[in-house]
Amino acid sequence: MKFIFNNENYLEKMHMNLIDQIKSINNEIININENEYIIINNKNYIIPKLPEAFTNKDIMDTFIQGIKRS
Repeated sequence: MKFIFNNENYLEKMHMNLIDQIKSINNEIININENEYIIINNKNYIIPKLPEAFTNKDIMDTFIQGIKRS
């Protein structure tokens, strides 16, 4: 079985999809110091950002090449 990984934005799109799902089930979202939080039972939970390592093209190219060789 051959793994095809030719969309360099795959992880970013997957991350945004998960964030959109979190936002769609929770109406209470606030911004504090450039971070987004959801409020559940009066407690703030940060909505994580995608790590820079996954938005850096050079690092992603290395990651994709590693996946292709595995």
